[in-house]
Amino acid sequence: MRGQDVPPDLRALLDVVASAGGVDPLRDALGFALLMPGRDYPLLTGSYLNDRDRQNPDIMANVAAINDVLALITMVAESEDGDMIGYWHGPERTPIGKAAIVKLDTEGMFGLMQGRSLSEAMLGNAPFDDAERFSEARAWLAGCGIEIDANGRRGLSTPEASTRPDKLHEMLYRQKRMQAGTKAGD
Repeated sequence: MRGQDVPPDLRALLDVVASAGGVDPLRDALGFALLMPGRDYPLLTGSYLNDRDRQNPDIMANVAAINDVLALITMVAESEDGDMIGYWHGPERTPIGKAAIVKLDTEGMFGLMQGRSLSEAMLGNAPFDDAERFSEARAWLAGCGIEIDANGRRGLSTPEASTRPDKLHEMLYRQKRMQAGTKAGD
């Protein structure tokens, strides 16, 4: 947590997962698992790269840009689809308690997620297109001691950040391509 206090909703989720005895209720309820030390997360480590990828300056410029943006995030969870989510500090070094939640998807794209907290972002990300499923997941969170005011996806707040992770990634990628000698438009 980069030396910062664990947000209350994350603390509650950690407690629920720790007391679950080998099953992962968070994955069942919201489609996410909290990150575990020592496990390989390909989006974070680059272990998905093969030798051909490593020889491609364009791919490696993108990987370097992704890594620079990742350095400004405290990643805490992985979706069942392999997307990673965490707290967006940005170059402004926003503290965890005030940080927007950011997602790095399996296509290497960053985006801010709806919601004021990690739990809200997970709830908003889950494929709950109907009110009943949203309500069930919201009730599960309430059972964990995490109250969500929103009654549906539209009730979740839209985060703001001085620097958007997707725009920063795009700028860094262009810079790194130019440093590698790749011309814009190639």
